[in-house]
Amino acid sequence: MSDAPAPATYPIGTIARLLDLTERQIYNLAARGVLPRAERGRYEIAPVVRAYIKYLRERTVEGDAKSGEFLGSRTRLLTARARKAEAEVELLAGTLLARDDVETAWSMIIINIRARFLALPSSVGPALHRAKTLRELVSILKGAVDDALTEIANTAIYAQPVAEGIAGAVGDDAIGAAAAGATAESHAVAMG
Repeated sequence: MSDAPAPATYPIGTIARLLDLTERQIYNLAARGVLPRAERGRYEIAPVVRAYIKYLRERTVEGDAKSGEFLGSRTRLLTARARKAEAEVELLAGTLLARDDVETAWSMIIINIRARFLALPSSVGPALHRAKTLRELVSILKGAVDDALTEIANTAIYAQPVAEGIAGAVGDDAIGAAAAGATAESHAVAMG
């Protein structure tokens, strides 16, 4: 038999004061198996302190993981809010255009191109009919296409900023302006 003395045990009140907890918290931790009991209502100091430190470390690691997820989510939220605020400022300043407004302006560009090229046969048909040689015919067609492209390139297309409340406008084109329901204004942002 060993003559080693039994380790000293202490009452719950002493352990509670040592760990800066209430007696109720000590009971709960012991019931959950976090703190080892030596006997009913009594605890050894060294195993209890080691177990409590291990418990706190585990909670800290779990808390850090949850905290990291929270901080990552919070950072993404703040970044998204900042981007949204910057976009709203740019929209109001007229340096950024809403997608619908740009799509409307591009629709007007396509309508203008289509109308001009669909008008080519009727505008050059009589001249082509009068052409005597293939070279003259090609020259007439090339001139008509060049004129159409020049006119299209010189047509001002505008996408109005959201603050203006106008979806889009096509300058110098009555069909486009009627389709857009707006007119060109000098402070609009030119699209092409």
